[in-house]
Amino acid sequence: MKKNILFFALIMLLSSIYLSTFAINFDNSETPTMGGITPPVRKSTHMSYIIDSMDNGVCSLTFMRAFDNAEIKVYQNGILIDQNSGSFAEGETYTLDLQGYGKGEYTIEVYYSGNIIFSSSEEI
Repeated sequence: MKKNILFFALIMLLSSIYLSTFAINFDNSETPTMGGITPPVRKSTHMSYIIDSMDNGVCSLTFMRAFDNAEIKVYQNGILIDQNSGSFAEGETYTLDLQGYGKGEYTIEVYYSGNIIFSSSEEI
């Protein structure tokens, strides 16, 4: 009799675990069940508009695209110290002698049509 009760309890225990795995409810409210198939999002590689390089306190900005009326701002320790605007051709290089301003943390930002298109931080 004890064997039957043990066997029955074991069967009940295993069946309750087995049935509980099928009782999981998935929330499908966000995924449509009917309609067109949405293609996957394909990310394009990001090409930077400006490439910067630093050599002995001289920062070079190489423009990878032509910009009419772009604005370059240089900040030293959070304070605007230099500002220049102009048109830049594709492949043109603009240099900034940061060493002439002294030691500090510099932030260089380039704006085009009121939007920031480049930002870089350098420390001398």
